[in-house]
Amino acid sequence: MSKSTATTNGKAERITQEDLAKAQELLLSSPTLDLKTKRSYPINPPPLHRPVRIYCDGIYDLFHFGHAKALEQAKRAFPNVHLVVGCCSDSLTHKMKGKTVMKDYERYEALRHCKWVDEVVPDAPWIVNEEFLAKHKVDYVAHDDLPYKSADCDDVYSFVKSKGQFLPTVRTEGISTSDMITRIVRDYDTYLRRNLARGVPAKELNITFLKQKQLQVAESVQGIREDIKQEINDWRDEWNENISYWEGRSQGLVKGFVKKVFGVELQDDGSSEGSVEFFSDTRKRRRKLTDETGDDDSVNGDDELAVLPFLKPPKGELLRRLFGFRSAPSTPNHPTSQTSSVASSSECTTSLTGGAEVPNGNEPKTQNAASQTMPLQAFST
Repeated sequence: MSKSTATTNGKAERITQEDLAKAQELLLSSPTLDLKTKRSYPINPPPLHRPVRIYCDGIYDLFHFGHAKALEQAKRAFPNVHLVVGCCSDSLTHKMKGKTVMKDYERYEALRHCKWVDEVVPDAPWIVNEEFLAKHKVDYVAHDDLPYKSADCDDVYSFVKSKGQFLPTVRTEGISTSDMITRIVRDYDTYLRRNLARGVPAKELNITFLKQKQLQVAESVQGIREDIKQEINDWRDEWNENISYWEGRSQGLVKGFVKKVFGVELQDDGSSEGSVEFFSDTRKRRRKLTDETGDDDSVNGDDELAVLPFLKPPKGELLRRLFGFRSAPSTPNHPTSQTSSVASSSECTTSLTGGAEVPNGNEPKTQNAASQTMPLQAFST
């Protein structure tokens, strides 16, 4: 079996072709790294008989899940990985990149509490070199594949890429330290008011006395707006409840009125039960009544009112009370009563037709149907 020499951690190691094939297969089967894509730099196969030491570096200010997911990708790149994370100091970061929110010791401690991290290197260099890689026995340096420009070079990882010791990771979109700072700056006054309300002195917030009073007034105005909005919502809910209640009550009152006055039981869908519908098909009912009696002149007195079903006695009595009609005497077979009944019927129909005369049963039956139904037409319209 042929053997070859490979350099790992600055030391020459004798590996077989079989081990080299296994290492290459292990590299290509990495669950978190897309190594099948062709790249402009080579990637060495990992060691087989010891943990793979992978190094990640960064600022890790306002440590968030995007940082954690990048470290997870490096930790899970191979079955047995020892993850070393380097974090730059405040002095170096402020010089090379700018001011940070967290102090360097706070960032170190945040990294130590990440479950993917095995070792933290404080005061890490801005650009790794051969000496640093040998000191920490680094097999790979993991970072996203985009060139990371600096004042001294176009890509701080060009050195490890040329040596085949760079592992590309995937950057998490939608979250970054810059985005988080932008959110805070955008809602600057809101966070100032919140901290003032919690008792943080204006001096610690680096604001003047006038700015403090301005923020307190804005907080009061905001509170008043919220109270008014809540009052409006409560009033709207109460109003809707009252409307629903009186809608139900009005339906009940209408049903009771119709049943008491007209003797009709209204259903929930608006239809009637036990009687015909009001003020409809009057001509058809008159023709039906005429066909049943066989005499157009049979309608007189209370029978004239009976043409309209809703005016049948005793409901006809209600109309007489409303419009001043006189009730016909109830004595049967008396000549005077019959005469009064006819007269009362004439008065009633004359009032309904606005003074037009309606023929009674003693006149000739030569009038046409239009003159006979005149009172009904006038009333129905």
